[in-house]
Formats: sequence, C-alpha cells, structure tokens
Amino acid sequence: MRSHDPIERRLPLFSQTENDGIDWELQHHLLETADRLVEEGWTPDAARAEAERRFGSVAGRKQELKKIGRTTTGGDGMMEWFAGEVRGWTGAARRLVRSPGPTGVIVGSLALAMATALTTWAVVYGIMLEPAPYADPGGIVEVDASDEPERYWTRYLGPATAGSWSEAGLFTHAGLHSSFDVARTDRGQAESVSIRGLTAGAEAALGVEPVRGRAFAAEEFARSAPVAIATWDYAVRLEREGWSLGDPITIDEIEVAVIGVMPRDFRFPMRFGAPLFVPMSDALEALGRTGRYGELVARIPEGRTIESVQTQADELRPVLVERLDNAKLAWIKLNSIERRYWSRGVRSALILVGLAVAALVLIAIANASLLTSIRAADRRRETQVMRALGASRGTLLVRWWREAALLGLAAIVAATLATQGMLGLVPSLLPRSVAFMAPNRFVLDPRVLAMGLAAIGVFTAALSVVPAFFLSGDRLVGGATGDRRHSDGRGARRLRSGLLSAQVALSFVLLIGATLVLRSYVGLNATDVGYDVDHTASLMIDPTPARYPDPESQRVLMSRILRELEAIPGVDAVAPTIAGISFGYDLLDSNGESMGLEPDIVPYLEVYDDGPNAMGVRLVAGRWFEPGDAGSNGIIIDRAWADLAFGSAESAVGAYGPLWAEGDPVRIVGVADDLRLESPDDRSGRFDRVLAASRDERVITSLAIRVAPGVPVPIAEIREAVGRVDPAQPIGQLRTGRDALADDLSTDRFLSWMLASLAAMALMLALIGLQAGAAYGVQQRRREIGIRLAIGAEPGAVRRGVLRQTGAVAALGVVIGALIAFRATGTIAENLYGIDARDPLTFAAVPILLVGASLLGALGPALRATRVDPARVLREE
Repeated sequence: MRSHDPIERRLPLFSQTENDGIDWELQHHLLETADRLVEEGWTPDAARAEAERRFGSVAGRKQELKKIGRTTTGGDGMMEWFAGEVRGWTGAARRLVRSPGPTGVIVGSLALAMATALTTWAVVYGIMLEPAPYADPGGIVEVDASDEPERYWTRYLGPATAGSWSEAGLFTHAGLHSSFDVARTDRGQAESVSIRGLTAGAEAALGVEPVRGRAFAAEEFARSAPVAIATWDYAVRLEREGWSLGDPITIDEIEVAVIGVMPRDFRFPMRFGAPLFVPMSDALEALGRTGRYGELVARIPEGRTIESVQTQADELRPVLVERLDNAKLAWIKLNSIERRYWSRGVRSALILVGLAVAALVLIAIANASLLTSIRAADRRRETQVMRALGASRGTLLVRWWREAALLGLAAIVAATLATQGMLGLVPSLLPRSVAFMAPNRFVLDPRVLAMGLAAIGVFTAALSVVPAFFLSGDRLVGGATGDRRHSDGRGARRLRSGLLSAQVALSFVLLIGATLVLRSYVGLNATDVGYDVDHTASLMIDPTPARYPDPESQRVLMSRILRELEAIPGVDAVAPTIAGISFGYDLLDSNGESMGLEPDIVPYLEVYDDGPNAMGVRLVAGRWFEPGDAGSNGIIIDRAWADLAFGSAESAVGAYGPLWAEGDPVRIVGVADDLRLESPDDRSGRFDRVLAASRDERVITSLAIRVAPGVPVPIAEIREAVGRVDPAQPIGQLRTGRDALADDLSTDRFLSWMLASLAAMALMLALIGLQAGAAYGVQQRRREIGIRLAIGAEPGAVRRGVLRQTGAVAALGVVIGALIAFRATGTIAENLYGIDARDPLTFAAVPILLVGASLLGALGPALRATRVDPARVLREE
C-alpha cells in the first residue's frame, strides 16, 4: 500500500538550528514533488532529478528563505509549524481509514481486551483494595473467641464477655451488633427485611455519621427506641414509595421512624449488609427482640497496630479469665474488618481472573503489534522510496508514532465506553459469594483508568518504534528501484514469528486453566449431594414476636402452615428441618481412638421423624428415626463416615459410643447415602450427620417440601398457602433444591465461565494473528509460489507448505505454553474439585485443539496460495 500524502514535517525535536530548518524545508518541497512524480510512474532517480529541475537553484532558494526568515515574525513560523502538524495528523488519519480491516481489528482487539481488563480491575479493586467505607477502617477490628487456640473460634459473644475485653483497655470504642429478620407490613403485604441492631459502642467504633437526618441519641440506645437509620439504597426505595425523612414504617407491627440516611457506599457488616439499623441496648434488645449473643466490633487505640493489641490481649489472658462469664472463652483473635470475610476460594478466584485478564491484554497487544508490523511491511516500498528521497529515521518514527497514537486513542475511547457498559452489568453477573464482599460500588476509578492508559501508552510507543526500526534500516534494494522481489528482513520475520508464538503460548495457558476449572465445575454440578434437589423446596418462617410472642403460639402457627402446605396438590411430604455446621471435631474410630482427622466443619441436619423423607435422603443401612428417637442420642451418619470409622455401613449400625473427642456417646440407628449438606465440594468437611429433633424442644422454622416425580415444584402455591394462614407473615429463602445448589456453586460457576470467556477471546485473537501471518506469508511468496506452480509443483504441496509454517509457529507456542502451564496450574489447585491441576487428558487435548484451530485458520490463505496465476506473477516481475 502506498501513501498519497506528502512526507510529514518533523517535530521540533528533529530540527535544532536555523540551517537545519531551512534544509528540511527545501527537502520537504523536493520530496513532495518527487513523491507525486513516483505516484505517476516515474522512477525515484528520475523523479528526484525532475523535482530539482523544477525547483531551480537550491543555494539560491536557501538564501531567499533566510532573508524571508529575518523579515517575518515568529508567529508566521509557528503557524507554519502548526499547519504542518495538522497535515501530518490528518495524513495519518487518512492512512488508517484507507485500511479499515487492519485498523478495525487492531482497535477492536485492544478495546475488547482493555475494557475487559478495566472492568475486572475495577471489580478486584472495589472488593479487595478499596478501603472500607468507615472512618479510619484500618483501626477497626472484629473479635473472635475460643476455648483453645487454633480450634473452634466463635464470633458470637455475650454482653459480659464482650464487656470484659473492652474494659481491659484494649479498645477505645467497642460494642455489639446483631442481625434480625423482621416483617414489614405497612405496604399492604408482608415483606421480610433484615435489620442490624447496634449498641452505642459499635456505632462509635464505626465512626460514620448519616448524610441526611441524624444519628441515634444516647437515650435511644438505653431503651432500644423505635427509630431506624436506612442505607442510601433503601432510602431511595422508600422515597419511591412516597416516604420522607422522619416518616415511620411498620416493622413487626411497631411503627419505627426512619430518622437518618447513611452515605451512599456505607454497608455494615461488609459481608451481609442490612438495609436498616436500629439502636440496641447492651442487653441485646432491639424492637422487642431479645438475643443472647452478638458480634463485637471495636476500634483499637490510635497509633497502635492490630498485632500489638493482639499481643497485649494474650498477655492479659490470665487476669481476664476470672472476669469472663464463660471461662472457656479465654483466647481472642482480632480480625481486620477489611479482610475478615475473605474466603480463600473467592480471593483466589478473583486473583485468577485478574491474571487471566492480564494475559488477554498481552495477547491483544501482541496481536495489534503483529498486525501493525504486517501493515508496515505491506507499505515497505513506500517507506523505502521515502528513505531513497532522503527521509530520516526520525521522520519515519514520527510518521508511525502518529498512526499508533491515533490507534491508541481510538482504543481508549472505545474501551472506556465499553467499560462503563460492563460495569453496569457487573452487579447482576457477580455471584452472591463475591458481590456481598464489596462494600463499594464498582466504578471506573481514576487510578484504574490510569493503569489502562499506561498500558495503551506502552503499546503506542512500541507500535511506533518497532515498525520504523525494522523498516527504516532495510537495504534500499528492490523497493527503491521498483523491484517487487524484495522480501522481509530476517529481523522482521523473527519479530512476527515471536509475536505469533507468544500469543499461542498465552492462549494455551488460558485454555488449560479454563478447561480445568470448567471440568471441575461440571463435575461439581453433577455431584450427587445425597438428597433430591429436583423435587424439593425449602423455606424459612420467622414468626413475628408481636403476633406470636410465645413458643406455643408459634407452634400453632407452624402447625397450620404445615397443614396448608401438605394440602397442595402434588406435595408428598412436608417436614421441619434445621441444617447447620459444627466446628472443632476430632473424629474417633470404632475403638474410640482418634483417626487424626479434624475437618473444618461437620455439617448436620436436624429433623423430625419424617424429615429425611421430605428431603429424599436415601438410607443404605439401618432405619429411619422413630418417634422415640426425638431428643435421644440416636444419630444417622453418612456412608463416608461409616466406611472410614467402622469399615462398612452395616458395621456402623447399632454402634454405641462417642464419634468425636469430648462428645457424648451416641447410638447409630442408620446410615444414609453420602450426604453433602453444606456443598457438593465437601473438602472442608466430608462427614455429615442427621439428628432427631423433638417437637417440644423449640420451634423449628425451616421447612422442607417434597413433590411427586414429574410435578413442578409449586413455588407460587407455597406462597399462597402461607398467605392463607397469615397474610402478614413474611417468607424467607423460598427456593427449590436446584436453586439452593446453584447458589452453593455460584463462585465456581462465575470462575469457570469467566475463564472460559477469556480463553475464547484469547484463542480468537491468536487465530486472527495466525491467519494474518499466514496470509502475509503467502503474499510475500507469490513469486516463488507462481514459479513453483509454473514448473509443475502440485497445489497440495504448496498448501502443505503454508500449513507447515503456521503449524510450526503454533507448535512452538504450544511447547512454551505447556512449560508455563505445567508450572502455573498448581496455583489453581484449591479452585479445582475432582480433577488434578496437571490432568493428563487436559494437557493432551488442549494442544490438539489449539494446533488444529491454528491450521484451520491458515487453511484459507493456503487455498488462496494455489490460486496464484504464474503467468500474471511473472509478468508483474
């Protein structure tokens, strides 16, 4: 491709003296004339001679220009420089527009990669790096307590225990907070709302004031007054309903005045933010609800570190043990409020996505550099004509820099617009396990945008230097004399091969990681959890204290709801259940000896005698619970536990004794098929147990519902049934078993599809590069291919030659990528389940896929190579 634009004026950096400037002006006019003559078909030498003839005496013109320069003002020179710059930039823009295909691919690939990167970095920054929305969050801690270090830690403390640690002088402010689910009924229908009760010390520890209205008064804490402060988002929702600051809403049949609105980004706690906050007395009373435990939030003294306060707490332990209401809670652990809720899996998932996006950006830059170098090589003759007419490397550098800068600017604009759109979709795409970690909104932070601009700036610099360096130093043979036989220099060919191999290598690593994570997710999703997820539903009923103040009235409510649910057509069984987890168990074998296993958790299911039937749990040995088992030491364990401790399910039935250290003896009445009550990924605890609940012990408010095979789970009918019993009674967590399982796997699903999408984009960019490289190789070898065909070469041999070159580049990239992936995949082991991080099948299948796709992409150029007309090629030569 040849430019029809004159050679641009160099920047002031390249013209330091008056003589240099005049010489450049003369050269500019000579080259402009010569360039037009070359376009008309003149040879470069003849064009140069004709231009000098038309221009006249060079020495005379130089003297004239010097005289003019002495009699004109500096402003005219500045205007001339500005006009030259305008011509240079418009010329660069025209050259890009004349090549819409390469220009569009370069801008599109860069914009896609940068938008994905900016969005991902904004999410990672908002979750992991953005300071928590509290006053000086680095000084705020939440406190866990334990009866023995590194065993079971609890964050739920009684008022006396929390007060003992606070009075020791460890904190400047400390208080308890607790959550409640309440019923809001002022809108005509029951709505379940989560509220967070705060004591005065907890509010002071956070140190955040409302941006509208006022904070709680001291006397409102003392008597748990019926007032509330709303989050910004909940206040916006209330205003849509016609609410104004100070107006009451009805919570548990109590009118509660909303007196303040918190800042836009405020959420507490960070993991499970509540929309409403109410004052809570030190006795843990809030809106008529009395709790026994709360979580302690505290602020350490100014100038102290969490580590130094932790050391002081350890030293004070012997003194404080005597003051504690529970002497066993003698150890405390201080947790930074900004990092407390980070689960290892979520953190590693975000890091993996961030690294994958960084790899995608590198692939996009390599792809853009490759296409630019091909585009530059395609304009080799134009560049060599310019060098033959006297253009310097500096002139070429400026010329390429302008084009690269325009490409980078277009990519920045497109990436910024795309990022704004992506960030708007992020809240709906993120799984709950990730979204509830973010106290801040996801926005295009200036620092994040600066990272993207810096990356594109580096690309622009490389894109301007590399082509000019490789092309401006070529020998002026061929292109400058009109000979078309000139081929690439060795450096340019190595550059393109290196860029192609780098893209393939990075794509290989992404494909390996995505394949492993996707296979892990598919395996988890297909895992049998031991109960029927396709024909069950669950819901929570939390009786309103104002309407059901005592256990007996609550039991009556639950009995009526059970009868209504059982009457729904297609429902086979309904039963109250409670699922939970226990911590700190040292499991014992059949002889009462430690098995050396201390799982992080031991999930349990507490049921009535008909509970297992309602959930579809399968029994493999022994019997189900009977009415006499309620409240007894009877227990059902799962097959994994029975096989490990007793050798078989049959041997476990009837066994009597403790199953864990310091536990009461239990009698195993049955063994269920392998249960995974907490999650299909049972690495934190693979031993589940089922306990028999007594109907007289407490009110169980979690219900399991099972329908007949082939009957859809009646979610709407369940809501209507509860509404018939009490329209003002809200329903919580109504969902099918399949939906519950999907929530458990939300992080795995998010990670697998994110990595799969990034790998697909990387593969697409790599294939574009390979196809472009193959097409350019065919174009460069047209004369050779034409001669070979003319002397009788088989078209198949020509096609194989083209494919062989592409396959060699792809194979080199695969080898490099395999070496990187083999070392790097160990870092994702904790995000995999049921598959080894160096799975042989994956490492065998991905290379075949990648090389096969590469050859398929090169098939088009290979076919075009055999359609070269030898006679036409020879005539052109």
